[in-house]
Amino acid sequence: MAKAWNIKCKNDAQKEALEALMNPEIDLVVMDSVAGGGKTYLALAAGLEQVIEKHMYKDIIFTRAPVSVGDELGFLPGTVDEKMLPWCHALLDNMEALNVDPKDAERYVTLTAIQHMRGRSLQKRYVVIDETQNLTKEQVKVLLTRAGEDTKVVCLGDSSQVDNKKLTKENNGLQYLVEKSINCPFVQVVKLPDGVRSRLCAWATEVL
Repeated sequence: MAKAWNIKCKNDAQKEALEALMNPEIDLVVMDSVAGGGKTYLALAAGLEQVIEKHMYKDIIFTRAPVSVGDELGFLPGTVDEKMLPWCHALLDNMEALNVDPKDAERYVTLTAIQHMRGRSLQKRYVVIDETQNLTKEQVKVLLTRAGEDTKVVCLGDSSQVDNKKLTKENNGLQYLVEKSINCPFVQVVKLPDGVRSRLCAWATEVL
């Protein structure tokens, strides 16, 4: 059984996900998870293990769809990192849960806006794309075609929570990836159907 960053998987789906994340023969892992299923936690634990302990990748590149729940907040001032930070609190929360010092997080994790990814060629990187269900098919293609030699990409999302008003459960980037990944030997799709964050989170996911 695959191990990473001393974490313990809480169910069989998480074990399957971690196996895929740690398998060097898998170039793309697509994780469709309910809220609190552990997708970001698992992805970052596997990334930290393979960057810091195994030296398989140079760093972790973390990006996500800048789509808010509810009304937009408008223009955000500052540098690219400062603009990205409000969208990446899931990253910071999970780094804290993984007992990673903030200074170490800055050394090994790079926040990148999806708008700045076109034209790049990412070599030997561990790339995490969060909230993939809020990306279009075209955006997903742009991001995945940035992958160079020895780069692994992890796409995270929740097909039941599409916040981009231009997309639906049927035509979003996450669903598109799931459909297109069938029978590809170096792509693995993992479904995390159970929330493990808390009983309140699990209740809200199922009942509300």
